Amino acid sequence: MKTSHLPLALALLAGTACKDKASTPNVSNVAQSPHGGAVEPVNIDESATCVACHAQVYTEWSQSMHSMAHHTKDPIYAAVRAVRMKKEGPQLAGACAQCHSPRATDDVDGTVAQLGVSCASCHAVAAVKPGLPGAKALTWTDKDALLGPHDPSNEVGAGHATGPAPSHMKDGSSLCLACHAEVKGQNGVPVCTTGPEWSDGSSDKSCVDCHMPKVAGPSGQLTSNKEHRSHRFWGPRAGWGQQDSLDFIATGLKVSGRLDKRVLRVSLHNTSQHALPSGFPGRLATVSAVGFDADGQQIWTSQPSLLNKVYHDAEGKPVLAPYAKTLARDTRLKSGETRNITFEAPLTVKKAAVHVSMRLLPPPLADKLKLTRSPLAGLQRVLTATITRAQ
Repeated sequence: MKTSHLPLALALLAGTACKDKASTPNVSNVAQSPHGGAVEPVNIDESATCVACHAQVYTEWSQSMHSMAHHTKDPIYAAVRAVRMKKEGPQLAGACAQCHSPRATDDVDGTVAQLGVSCASCHAVAAVKPGLPGAKALTWTDKDALLGPHDPSNEVGAGHATGPAPSHMKDGSSLCLACHAEVKGQNGVPVCTTGPEWSDGSSDKSCVDCHMPKVAGPSGQLTSNKEHRSHRFWGPRAGWGQQDSLDFIATGLKVSGRLDKRVLRVSLHNTSQHALPSGFPGRLATVSAVGFDADGQQIWTSQPSLLNKVYHDAEGKPVLAPYAKTLARDTRLKSGETRNITFEAPLTVKKAAVHVSMRLLPPPLADKLKLTRSPLAGLQRVLTATITRAQ
C-alpha cells in the first residue's frame, strides 16, 4: 500500500474560498463545441452543471460521505463539532472546514460549503503541499481547470479547462492524505491515524484500489471508456447498515477457527491497508460467538472481545479523543496482523457461529452526543464464520 490512502479525490462541485491559484502545466483552454465556437464556461462549484456530462460519477458521489461531509448532512460530525465549538469557540468551524468543505473554508455555512468534498475539491487541485491540513495543503488550478485521468481531447464541449492527472492524483495517496493522514488532539495525542497506519503496511495496494474499485461502464456522456473508478468512495460510514457497505468492510478481514475440547479458538487476519477499524476514533468492532448443540439448539453465548481505542484525561477517566492526555487502550487489528482469540465453550457445543460486528459510536459516546436513538449508533454485523467441531 505504498501508493495511496483513503481517496480524498473525485466527486463534484464546491466553493471558491481559499483559492491559492497556481499555474497549471498543460491545461487546455475551455473546450470547443463540435459546431465551432467556445462552449459557455460552467461553474465548477455547482453540482447541477456536472450532471449533464458526468451523470454516473455524480450518482455515485451523491451516495458517498464526500457529498455528506458538511455538518448539515452528517449527524455524527455535526454532534462532535457542536460539542467542540461549545468548548473551544466558533473559530473551530473554519478548522473543521479545511477537510469537510475545502472549497469554502471562509463561508462554512454557504451553499458551496454544503456540497462537502466536491469534484472541484479534488479535480481542481494543481499541487499538494505535504504536512499541511486539508485546504491549506491544496493549491487550486488556474482557469478553474479540472484535472483527471482522462484524455482531454475526448471531452469535446466540456465547458471548462482541462488537463491530465498530476502526480498527486496518479499516486493514489498524496491528495487523499491531505485530509486522511493524521489528526492530533489539543495535547498532541494522535486521534485519527489512518495515514500512519497505512504507511506502516506492507502491501503495495493503494487506497484507490480498495475504496475506488473499477466498475463497468463509462463515467459519463463524454467518454466511451468501458469502465471507470467508482466515486462511491466505499467505507463503513456511507450507507451504514446497508448490506453492500457491510460487505465492503468484510473484504478487509479473514476469520477462521476451531473447536478444541472446551476452547473455541478464533483467528482474525486484517487484510486491509490500515488498522481495523480505522478513521473516526470512536469506531469499534466486536468479536463474539454463539454455540449450538447436536440438535441445532443455541446453548451458549460468549462475552464479546473489543477492537477499539480508549482515551483518558489527566485523571485517568475516559474523555473525548481531542482532549485526551493519553491513549489508554488500542486493541484494533493492525494492517496485516493475525490475532488469535480464545473463548471457553462447553463440550456440548458442536457448532459455533463467530460474529464480527461494528459500531460507529460506542454507547457512552452516543449518549454524550445525544445520538443514542440514531440508526448510526446501532451495532451492525459485518460477517459470520461457522466453525464445526471435528468428529
